[in-house]
Amino acid sequence: FTGFGIAVIVIRLLCGSLPDRLGAVRVEVASLFAECVGQSLIWIAHTPGAAAAGAIITGIGVALAFPALGIEAMKRVPPANKGLVVALFSAFQDVAFGITGPVTGLVATAFGYQSVFAVGAISAVAALLLLILTGKENGV
Repeated sequence: FTGFGIAVIVIRLLCGSLPDRLGAVRVEVASLFAECVGQSLIWIAHTPGAAAAGAIITGIGVALAFPALGIEAMKRVPPANKGLVVALFSAFQDVAFGITGPVTGLVATAFGYQSVFAVGAISAVAALLLLILTGKENGV
């Protein structure tokens, strides 16, 4: 958890402007890829070092995911609705965090602790595919 947290903080401090400079969708694609790699590494890890590396890579991916998606959400609404979009975007993130614990607890109970990280990797791939498909529909 320490490696994950430090990675999130360092990446946000050093690379926080990347979504604005490179484009939010490009950064989100890279973020989701890193999340998938990190979660997969934890899933298959046989040593604490490999698991720690996976946590750090996951943190690198997570760091810019929220800001990048937020930028994309803001682009798609008129100025009068930007406050509402930020509120809804944050609320849905909170709901996702709230649901994740119980769902992954059920997965861990049914399939073992390691399976939680497989679900994380699969979720990152699903989000990546959704991003690519919706990006094409919207000319991104």
